[in-house]
Amino acid sequence: MKNKSMSALIVIMMVLSVSAAYAETLLPDGKYTLDIRVPDNTNSASIGGRMFIDTDMAIEPSITLNLQSKDSDAGQESGTILGFSGGLMKYLSQNRVSPYLRAGGNLTLYFGDAYKKNDTRLSGYAGLGAEYMITKELSIRASVNGGLQLSPNFALWTYTNDLILSFFF
Repeated sequence: MKNKSMSALIVIMMVLSVSAAYAETLLPDGKYTLDIRVPDNTNSASIGGRMFIDTDMAIEPSITLNLQSKDSDAGQESGTILGFSGGLMKYLSQNRVSPYLRAGGNLTLYFGDAYKKNDTRLSGYAGLGAEYMITKELSIRASVNGGLQLSPNFALWTYTNDLILSFFF
């Protein structure tokens, strides 16, 4: 997991350095996006969006629904994770490759037999990333984030290399 985070950070740093040299401007065609997070072993798929409140700033809400099922020897265990998040993105430049900073919070609810007790987690995150405009209507972005869990217990972690496909409208 640490290798994945380090690899993602290296890729983002390379993209940021190329971004400064790549001066072509390809601004998105729209104020809103539909965002689909590509799942991996640390993240569930989620659907969200962005609403640009300025040319270089966007509000970023999302929702995650993860249905889990385990076939244990003693019987079937199932669980549901429902997550809500909201954040703010600030673009550092606007080119075909645009670096950005992001920060926000998450509320995650855990239900079912797979979790011995129903639980609620409140956490915050901050990170940096880069977005590549494939066309004026389609982009792909990646970020590396750190987190601070506030409940049910306190924890600080570096994690989450997001890969998100965005459709502008």
